[in-house]
Amino acid sequence: PDQITIQAGTPNGDQRNVEVAFLSDSLIEGEETATVSITSSSTIASNTFQDSHRLKIQDQNIPIIRFTTTDTTIKEGAPKQSIGVQLDLGNSQLKVPLAFQLIPGQNDTAVGNFPANNNQAHDFQLSPIDLNYQAGSPNNTVVQVQVTALNDQLVEGNETANLSVTISSSGFPQFTSPAVHPVQIQDAN
Repeated sequence: PDQITIQAGTPNGDQRNVEVAFLSDSLIEGEETATVSITSSSTIASNTFQDSHRLKIQDQNIPIIRFTTTDTTIKEGAPKQSIGVQLDLGNSQLKVPLAFQLIPGQNDTAVGNFPANNNQAHDFQLSPIDLNYQAGSPNNTVVQVQVTALNDQLVEGNETANLSVTISSSGFPQFTSPAVHPVQIQDAN
């Protein structure tokens, strides 16, 4: 611990600054906090208004999630296809679990099994929608998302869903989001 010495005769209101150095590591661990406290080693009683201060440490190691292919085309009623979602850690290690979620894009013409669409007929289903990477997951871990185009017996032409990924675990305000992954559903009718 750093020591601050206040000499006899120091005027009231005198301020002292303590420098705090944050060390860089290669761990993806989210936001951390540390608390520094003031204690007295003298026999003179001290009465401080605020005797502790909390420091927030933002992680500079940011995970990146990306799709392994640029797009997917599937025909209604065809066997399901996989979409790979890859975790890129760079040279870092994952020390906390990460949770991501697939979300629909703006102006999609195809309706998927997302919670916001529960009252609508679905053109396709994704499984899973929630993606989880456990602490210790190696770099380039890929989660396979299964997409199934449902044959709805409607003549409606080809439809598109633009999938993207959003982070749902806390601690990564600077998370880098991947590009949109278009899924084209070819009408079978």
